[in-house]
Parts: sequence; C-alpha cells; structure tokens
Amino acid sequence: MSKKKPKKNREKQERKTRSERKTSYKNAQPKKSTTTVEGTVDHVHPRFAYIITGIENQKDIYVKTHDLHTAMHGDRVEIEVLRSRNGENPEGRVKKILKRARTRFVGRVEITKNYAFVVPDFKKIYQDFFIYTENINGAQTNDKVVIEVTQWSEDDKNPEAKVVEILGKTGENEAEIHSIMAEFELPFRFPERVIAESQKISEGITEEEIKKIKEPKKELQFIAKGVLVL
Repeated sequence: MSKKKPKKNREKQERKTRSERKTSYKNAQPKKSTTTVEGTVDHVHPRFAYIITGIENQKDIYVKTHDLHTAMHGDRVEIEVLRSRNGENPEGRVKKILKRARTRFVGRVEITKNYAFVVPDFKKIYQDFFIYTENINGAQTNDKVVIEVTQWSEDDKNPEAKVVEILGKTGENEAEIHSIMAEFELPFRFPERVIAESQKISEGITEEEIKKIKEPKKELQFIAKGVLVL
C-alpha cells in the first residue's frame, strides 16, 4: 500500500509547478524591440517638438515637451521611438542629450527680492532662466542682457544662468539691435584698433574709384522697394 504525500508537500509541489509554467510562458513571449535614433530638436510649440533625423524617408519624430527631458531647440539628441502613437508622425522621447546647440541666450531681465529670471527673446525657447542675485551682475528689471548657462536643469526645473553682458533697456533702439546681433552670435563690439582703422576710411567716393566705372550714368538712379527709379 503506497503512502500518500503529506498535504504540505503536495501544495509546495503544486506552487512550484505553477511557477515553472509562468516562467516558461514569460520566456516564450516575444521581447519588445526599441528603436533609437539621433536627431535635432525643432521645438515648434510650447507643448511639443519634432526631432529632425535627416534620414531618408524617415518622418520627423513627435515628442511631447515633458519628454524632451531639458533638451532645447537646436540640441542634438538621442531618442527612443515609441509604438503607442497612431498619428501621422511616430512618437518618441529623449533618452540622451548628445550636444547642446548653445550655452548663451539673449533676453529680458525680471528681478524679484531673492532671485531673477531672464525671459528669452528667441521664440522657440519656452523656458525662463533662473538667476541667483549674486549672478545678476548689475542688471536691472527690463534690461536686455546676454546670459550664459551655469547649470542645466533636471526634470521641470529652470536652467540656471548668469548675466555676462548688459545690452541696454528693452525697447531702446541700440539695445534691440545689439540683442538681435547677439542672438545670432554676430559681433557688435570691436577692439579699439579696429575702430581706429575704420575711422580712417573716407565716406566719400574718390576720383580714382569713379574712373574705374566703365560707363558712368549721367542720370541719377536708385532702387526703391525693388523698383528702379530714374
């Protein structure tokens, strides 16, 4: 007569068998493959951006702003392409920022009691920059300034920066011109020797220059709005 297995041993064996079945089933499932690509951020809207990959026949990747993970317009990033979106463009999220497009920005200062913010001029930058009082460097509210990032943000925090140059008051002609030039990294301040040399250049046209013209016109001509006026 065979002995029956104790109840505890039978339950233990059943649990082990069920566990083995689950493990076998799990291993049999196909693993989801993730696609990663590199591209440049085009932050077209406060709520979303597109990643331009430059790959032939590859549509731009749609990325929600909170999935950019501190990446800004123009940054080079690595993204993971998701499979959950049914729209015309595939959706992704930034995994890594490979290269920052820039570290200097132009904007308007807003100063409070304990800190300041700079609101960037560039329309595709949707985050303000946080500045500690010791990094304001003499700027006042409504000044146009050039700032340099000192620490990039994590999660939803604003990046930290310091004022490196004051351009003037917002709305003033010279300040606005300099801010545009600074935004596009064009020089607007020159060494004294360069200025001295430029002052030596005559504003008029010399006789020698006039003689170089093969067929000088007797009548006065000028262009107004693309139309030749005699």
